[in-house]
Amino acid sequence: MKDIKLIVSDIDGTLIDKKHECPNRNIEGITYAKRKGIPFAIGTGRPYAMVKKNLKRWNLENHCDYLVCNNGATVINCKTGQQKSQNYLPKDVIHQIIDTYQNFNVSLCVFENDTLVTNKITDAYLYRCKEANINKRETCLKEYVVCDHPKMLLVSDHKVQVEILKRFESLNPCSYRMFASSPILTEVVHPDLSKVAGIDVLCQMLNIQRENVLCFGDEMNDFEMLSSFNGVAMENAVDQIKEICEYQTLSCDEGGVGDFLLKYF
Repeated sequence: MKDIKLIVSDIDGTLIDKKHECPNRNIEGITYAKRKGIPFAIGTGRPYAMVKKNLKRWNLENHCDYLVCNNGATVINCKTGQQKSQNYLPKDVIHQIIDTYQNFNVSLCVFENDTLVTNKITDAYLYRCKEANINKRETCLKEYVVCDHPKMLLVSDHKVQVEILKRFESLNPCSYRMFASSPILTEVVHPDLSKVAGIDVLCQMLNIQRENVLCFGDEMNDFEMLSSFNGVAMENAVDQIKEICEYQTLSCDEGGVGDFLLKYF
């Protein structure tokens, strides 16, 4: 591995542990890399408001240079506050998705800052809001959505998720893309949107190439990112992620991100 000029890490199952804290080993590794002039970025499906609220809790407030949020729809320079947005999900498509999936036992959601706005409160929705420290709001989602949004989130138990993904595959729509990011979370985004697209924006800003980027991840929503850049799989990553990554590190509970940075840089 040579000439790395940007480090990007996923959050859940990667940068933070199962207790939703950032291990000290990660802070040490990120600090070490930054001293060598390598900026650090977070690449996540979470919205900016949620990430910003948790940076202090994770002791990353002064360590994160860039944020790639909403699966690449929003790119933020943490020092200047400058934001770039791209490939939002059109409101008409969101209305179509609501009509298509509302009969499932699922919470159809959009983010509004640090609030997860839903059409229906389910047990999975309550669990997700508590787990991620998200504010709750129930309303008529179709009336609420009057503009484009970065993405939708479908929250359900795993059995329902499987049925929803089967429905999506049978429809094969060209207006949106759907994928599971956890056993209870299904994300819906613009067909041209991905973490890769967001990181590409960062590459343009920093005048670097994809070969100069090192990425860490663990779940299938990191697949494109890890296969497009220098990918490092967490020990707790799913098998498909481990198969595509040239490198592997310790688990999220063991501070695998920081451990890798300290050993390889």
